[in-house]
Amino acid sequence: VGSPLAPPPPSSSTSPSYSTKVTSAESRVDPAGSTYTAYIISVIGPLGPATVEHRFSEFHRLSLDVSANGVVVGPAFPPKSAAGRLGNWTPSALLAPASSRRLVSDRVAQLDRWLLGLCEAVTAGAVKDNAPLREQIVEFLQVSAAGRPPCERINGVAGWTPLAE
Repeated sequence: VGSPLAPPPPSSSTSPSYSTKVTSAESRVDPAGSTYTAYIISVIGPLGPATVEHRFSEFHRLSLDVSANGVVVGPAFPPKSAAGRLGNWTPSALLAPASSRRLVSDRVAQLDRWLLGLCEAVTAGAVKDNAPLREQIVEFLQVSAAGRPPCERINGVAGWTPLAE
């Protein structure tokens, strides 16, 4: 749904330009054997085209970090579902599979709109003075989180400092 992914327009800001499209959602199994939904994102950026995938929780974490740093993204971030995960169990997937599929389908469209708004904010320079958040967003657009342990991911909250050793 939507237009094909096009290269980002030239930007007059010093921030990198990205063109993104959340193209689909696929079921995955993590190393612990739990199933989850991965949202597949096509990205065209300064390093060329890429395809990355992220869980809804990773989008949510980025949304919280963006908001905590005062960056306003036009489209609202999609809400968490009341029928979301309970530990390793997703009730809606078993009890109402049609509703679960509809939730995932709706989220693809909502996450696509939110990510487009985020990329527009980045291109407009909304994070140019916040290197950690800018790096976190760039990493999100270039690296699938499944390929990086949580301890190696960037924390984009301004003022955050690692614990002293």
